[in-house]
Formats: sequence, structure tokens, C-alpha cells
Amino acid sequence: MTALIAGAALRGALADPPKPDSTSPTDGPPSVGVVRTSSPGPKRWLDGVPSGFSHDEDGAQAAAVTFSSLAGSLVNANPASVDPIVSAISTKASAAQRVAATVAALDALRSRLAGGTGPIVLVQAPVLIRTDDYSDAKASITMWTTTVVARRGVADPQSTWSTITLELLWERGDWRLDQETTLSGPTPDQSTDAAPPSFDAFEAALHGSRPVGSAR
Repeated sequence: MTALIAGAALRGALADPPKPDSTSPTDGPPSVGVVRTSSPGPKRWLDGVPSGFSHDEDGAQAAAVTFSSLAGSLVNANPASVDPIVSAISTKASAAQRVAATVAALDALRSRLAGGTGPIVLVQAPVLIRTDDYSDAKASITMWTTTVVARRGVADPQSTWSTITLELLWERGDWRLDQETTLSGPTPDQSTDAAPPSFDAFEAALHGSRPVGSAR
């Protein structure tokens, strides 16, 4: 999560910023309880915290995918919510360090995009996933992901590719994030004759969408 935020690439500001708009293709973390009954989880979302992952390999993979996507909602959330959300998904041993690193990375990203208006778009989507190691006590999950970042007036939609490995522990009755490693790439050939979309075109095409796996 932390490396994702810190590594969000930006290629420069727009020459003619468009008018402000309050809409965005992403939403912040849910503030009320949402219960899901489908396995492998998360079965519950409460105050932005996903929980209730099944105690098996599928549950570990679901937790990894869900945890990796949280940065996009945290970047637009009340800063006071970062500590409880990140602490809740982390192991006790790693929580304090991860909270501090996440807060610093979010502040840095907001600063880089301060010239824009409206919510920051930060979406990470796993394309491939594998289990490197699994037991009832711990799991190591690697995902190849693409990350899109944008903000009206300062950054048109742009993407990066990363390989992320999350080390999870079964602690306090659920999967918790203990360690994370992010490597750049592999990046597929993205050459195209088409110009990248403007923020307005991006928003118009995807308005009302939300990251896969996030709470409704």
C-alpha cells in the first residue's frame, strides 16, 4: 500500500485546467457497516475497514487484493481515518510503522497534486495473482497490478505497472498485512497512435464506477 502511493507516477500539469467538478469515478471508504455473505470475503465493511476473510488460500488472496486497493479511498478520506483503517488491517507488530509510512506517502501525493481540483483518482487493479506460500498461519501473495492516477487540472489519467508481494498473517481471527514489497514492472508495450484521454473524457467514460472489490 505504502509503496503504491509513493510510486504513483505523474507526468506534468495540464496547460488549460478545466472547470472544477465535484464528481469522480471513485468513492471514499464506506462510513457505515456493510455486510457481505459471499465467500472468501470480505464479509464486512465497517468504517472503511474490510474484514471477515475466509481462513484458507482463497481468503488470503481476497485479503491481498482488497488491502492493495485501499490507498485509492484513503487518499480522499478524512486524514483522521487513516490510522484506524491501516491499523485494523495490519498485524500488531507492523501497524505503527505502516500507519506512519502511509500518512507520509499520502501527504506527499496530495502535495504533488495540490494544483488540481476535486478528488484524486488513485486506482490499483490486480491483473494476475499467485500464492507463493500458504499455511493456516501465514500466506505470501504476489500480484501484477496496474495503477491509474489522475486529478482534474493537474494530471491527466496515467498508468504504471508493478509487482506487489504481500506477506499476511492469520491474527486476531482474520488475515492481516505484515510486510509488503513492490517492484516496478514488468511493463507491457503501451505504444499507441491514440492520444491519452483528458480527465473529462476519462470521467465521462467511467462516471459511477468503483474499484472492483470495494464496498458499495
